[in-house]
Amino acid sequence: MPARTGAPPGSPASAANDYWHIDNESSKFGSYCFKFGNIGNGSYSTQPEAVLISPTFAIRTNVSNATTFSFYHYLQAERTTSPLGQWDGGKIEYKIDNGNWIKITDGTPAPNLFLAGAYNYGWSINTDYWPANWTNGERFYGDVVNSINNFGLVVVNISSLKGENITFRFFFGGDNNNGYAPLEGWFIDGFNITAWSYDNNKGIVSMNRSALPFYTITQNPATSANFSCLANMHSGDSCTTTWQVNASDVRGTYEFFVIYSSINYSSQGVYLNTSRINLTIVPNSVPVVSSIQLQPDYALENGSLACNFTITDTSQLDILGANIIWYRNNTVRFSMNVSVQYNTPYIWALGSGNLTAGDTWNAVCFHMTNNHLVYKSILLIKL
Repeated sequence: MPARTGAPPGSPASAANDYWHIDNESSKFGSYCFKFGNIGNGSYSTQPEAVLISPTFAIRTNVSNATTFSFYHYLQAERTTSPLGQWDGGKIEYKIDNGNWIKITDGTPAPNLFLAGAYNYGWSINTDYWPANWTNGERFYGDVVNSINNFGLVVVNISSLKGENITFRFFFGGDNNNGYAPLEGWFIDGFNITAWSYDNNKGIVSMNRSALPFYTITQNPATSANFSCLANMHSGDSCTTTWQVNASDVRGTYEFFVIYSSINYSSQGVYLNTSRINLTIVPNSVPVVSSIQLQPDYALENGSLACNFTITDTSQLDILGANIIWYRNNTVRFSMNVSVQYNTPYIWALGSGNLTAGDTWNAVCFHMTNNHLVYKSILLIKL
């Protein structure tokens, strides 16, 4: 899901401890999640202050029920002895278009946008260091939230943002001390935007490919010009008619049936409705990146590295693409988007002239669907 990380504007140089990364220490789904903290276990550094920023989402307007965004998380941050406040922790913010960042609030102050998993603490004053854009008493996630083996669900009502272009960020901040170790940080997984409760009114299935919740690529309504067996039908005749109908990614249950009418006797109201069936649209299964490898096992200076992987998908009709990111010594060196074929190994070579003795290279590969991070994998190679 999130597209980039970094210290927020206004942070002191000493606060630019950006520990957001993809980690396999724990997760809610699969093997990896986003984490603020050390790679693997252990405590994060002092004066932590960094943000994990999502892509921008266009929130639909034609939904009847609440539009939400949700995620699963686990947090372990420095605590105080005060039951009312903490020193380190995280909060969630959003912005509309290129506007200012706005905190998602839990009623203190109003409004309360949380449907589940609201903040659990307020910020305590520490005069030695104060994170940028934080205020005394501000509500946030602190101390311990959920557990490393049991991520908790957060659901936020964003119905008021329908029709807007929204970007979200996860903001972790803290003071210049990190007592009460270990302090794992913040784990984020399963980010999701839900805007699917459409009014399931009956009506003709549209031939417009942008229609919701369905469209058909078959002529509709159809006549004998489309199905020749409909012409000159007599008593006892039969005609099989088929429409190819595609779901437009809007989940829900809908009632389907076909209305047949006589052209020759339309003035007499000769109509026949077929039996009715209920059809439920379920979420599309997540494409899976597998068999990722870095080759060769022992790279040489001025040699070449190759990243090999395969993407499979339960729906062979989906257009598949992958994002490959190469890190040299934990810094992004190359990033590219590539198109891939279903269940076909893909190889991307780094090329010679990029490797230096002593470097550590990481290759990250993940498939993107509607800007959601759906699978990722990491392999490590040292020169």
